[in-house]
Amino acid sequence: MSSHASVSLDARPVSFDREGRTLFGWYHPPAGPDGGSRDCLVVLCNPIGYDAICTHRHYRQLALRLAFAGFAVLRYDHHGTGDSDGTDEAPERIPAWTRGVSRAVEFGLHISGASKLSLFGVRMGATLALAAATQASAGRADSIVAWAPFSSGRLMLRETRAMRSLRAVDGSSESLAGQADAPDAGEEAGGYLLTHAAIAAMSELDLTSIVTPQNAAGRAVLLLERDDIPPNEKLARHLRAVGCDVTQSPVGGYAAMMRDTFDAVVPDEALGVIREWLEARYPMQGAGHPQALETDGAFTLKQDGVAVRDTPVRFGAHGNLFGILSRAVEPQGLRGRAAVLFVTTGSNHHIGPNRMYVTQGRALAAKGFLALRMDIGGVGESPAAPGQRDNHLFARHTVGEVHEAIAYLKTQGVSHVVMVGMCSGAYMAFRGAIAEPAVDSIVMINPQNFNWREGDSLEMRRRKGIRSLRFYRSRLLDRGTWSRVMRGQVDTKVIVYGVASLIRKRVAKRLGSVVRGGRPVSLAEMQDSTDVFALFRGLLQRGVKVFMVFSANDGGLDEVETHLGESAARLRRMDHFRFHVVEGADHTFTPLWAQKQLHELLVGHVEQTYG
Repeated sequence: MSSHASVSLDARPVSFDREGRTLFGWYHPPAGPDGGSRDCLVVLCNPIGYDAICTHRHYRQLALRLAFAGFAVLRYDHHGTGDSDGTDEAPERIPAWTRGVSRAVEFGLHISGASKLSLFGVRMGATLALAAATQASAGRADSIVAWAPFSSGRLMLRETRAMRSLRAVDGSSESLAGQADAPDAGEEAGGYLLTHAAIAAMSELDLTSIVTPQNAAGRAVLLLERDDIPPNEKLARHLRAVGCDVTQSPVGGYAAMMRDTFDAVVPDEALGVIREWLEARYPMQGAGHPQALETDGAFTLKQDGVAVRDTPVRFGAHGNLFGILSRAVEPQGLRGRAAVLFVTTGSNHHIGPNRMYVTQGRALAAKGFLALRMDIGGVGESPAAPGQRDNHLFARHTVGEVHEAIAYLKTQGVSHVVMVGMCSGAYMAFRGAIAEPAVDSIVMINPQNFNWREGDSLEMRRRKGIRSLRFYRSRLLDRGTWSRVMRGQVDTKVIVYGVASLIRKRVAKRLGSVVRGGRPVSLAEMQDSTDVFALFRGLLQRGVKVFMVFSANDGGLDEVETHLGESAARLRRMDHFRFHVVEGADHTFTPLWAQKQLHELLVGHVEQTYG
């Protein structure tokens, strides 16, 4: 196990309260050579929305490297984000987030024993760090590292709206007019809600107004730039004008860091620059004097009027797997023996796309079920096991890790399990159910693959942007489609390659079925079988309830049609099978109305399964 992985297992989940709003985070104690430490706490302030999903892995890597250099590090989720308490609809978003920075500072300084403070943030996280440093406890920061900060909330809103318009133009967002989110709710921002009050507060946030000589003079600031657009010098000029000691670094890595999590690259060079800049300011000294931690990270919240407790847990043969278990504080009958296991989606950590696993898990806990949202090894807070690597999503060992999660649930009195997964998580749920008798049901959301061999994931990455043949057939006679092709707004080479690959695969599959003559696969062979129909049939005959949910034009529908017939027609007449298509949703159910519909489908299915 690498030194960084060893440090990660020493990172401690924590929770702390701010005005009745509980924040969840991770404390990394100093782990410098020979027990040395530096008299400085570094607080990592998350960005907001989808940016927080993209940067989670990179924040964790930075925390590990700084801890290994002797710094005490605290990273945490803002109120209404990640694993913290609250929702998008909570009031006072900007004040809650900036005051939350101060509360994180107070908590971190107390447990670390440090006397000096540095703040770090990317995008809106950097903006919040700079804003919070003008007030309260965060004002103690004598240094700030800000990577591509917005100089104002208006700029963030402008970028968010531009990205939404771009998705509408390129067809990646297909919300139906009749299903669009209510106009009085606010605005959708990449799968998250910005209420009208939040938009108003965001519009008034302007660093060039609130950062003044009185609250910022003498502070050291390291500004890292984006490498995908020209730098914006306005903020740097203002910070210098108010008396900050500003260092600007053109180091690359931003664009690669902010890709979708599976393709993102850890910005090693930039993390090195940050570490070296901080090391130069805070020299190594003897061991510090930390306070004993009085929290294990567990906390109680109110969900639908019911007290629900979220508890961080470690499990698995190597003790490396992490999850958060949600359960009602007061037992609620036989439902307490049933659990819903949310399996990591892609390289996203356990909160799920658009934070859906948090909201779904807590809602199910309020109804009396247990809910465990887990990270597979090498993703999120679960370091890869010895001999494994990060981001290996379809490897055989991931199915074993799902079984280890079920084994942990059994120690909590669970005898019945529903597994829920989206995309690669659906694959793991499917494969994990085959050899696990405790699984009563699987909910597969937009699965892309039922069989995986080393190298197949590369093909799936090339298929990014490829939708179902159903979609392309429906668009052949659409004048708008051909107009976009003529304007060069459609990557026809990628689409032709993807469609041709799908057709070849389907033909090969049907020829293989003729050669085999439809020979059934015995249950003893199921674990290693590639006969997808036989595998599903075996699960259904065992009484496992299978619920498949698809976005209407998702590319995974082609996998279903290849193995199970159009809309899984070969399984439709079998007991315990359900198939549902949501028109207008995208692959990760980004639109808020689509999230709500998926939430209702999932909760309804679990209640129907267990009464």
